[in-house]
Amino acid sequence: MLNIVGTLISTTLVAYGFAKYDARLKGFWFALLMSTMMVPYFVTIIPLYNIYAKLKLINTIVPLVLPNMLAGSAFSIFLLHQFFKTFPKEIEEASRIDGCSELNILFKIVMPNSKAILFVAGIFMFVWTWNDYFGPVIFLNDQSKYTLAVGLVFLNSSISGYKDALDQGPVMAMSLLTVLPIIILYVCFQKYFIKGIVNSGLKG
Repeated sequence: MLNIVGTLISTTLVAYGFAKYDARLKGFWFALLMSTMMVPYFVTIIPLYNIYAKLKLINTIVPLVLPNMLAGSAFSIFLLHQFFKTFPKEIEEASRIDGCSELNILFKIVMPNSKAILFVAGIFMFVWTWNDYFGPVIFLNDQSKYTLAVGLVFLNSSISGYKDALDQGPVMAMSLLTVLPIIILYVCFQKYFIKGIVNSGLKG
């Protein structure tokens, strides 16, 4: 939940700024931001671990939450940026004439009309956080804090030596529990997901 809320707040501010305001070298900075999607997570894990170790934040949820709250996701920024570019300027200009501040325009006018695309960004972050295995393994030492993805791998490795197919029952059951929330979420909110993708400008 912290990852989703933090990502939505940080990515919304960044995406709206890039979409609606002119600045020197804006195109360069946006291209640089998008290029970070090509940098593998494994490349940054060593310096990140060293930083969190010096701050004594290892074995806490801070390393798993803080990056999303401060920087968000480059893909989510791109997704929201594409939508904000299509948001009618006339509505924003009318709000400014009425004395509305820039933050009020964003949070009280733009975001209430962007629920579908915000939902899509939240879904992507939920799936990424829910399935994340590498982050919890690196930053968490206490097994009681492990996520389901990590627990599934540990359970599978603990019984991998058994040849009987029936011994794989616990792994299959835990795999179902891992996948089930994502399936339920998609089935229940499928129309909002599709609407958000279409409105984002990523349609074919």
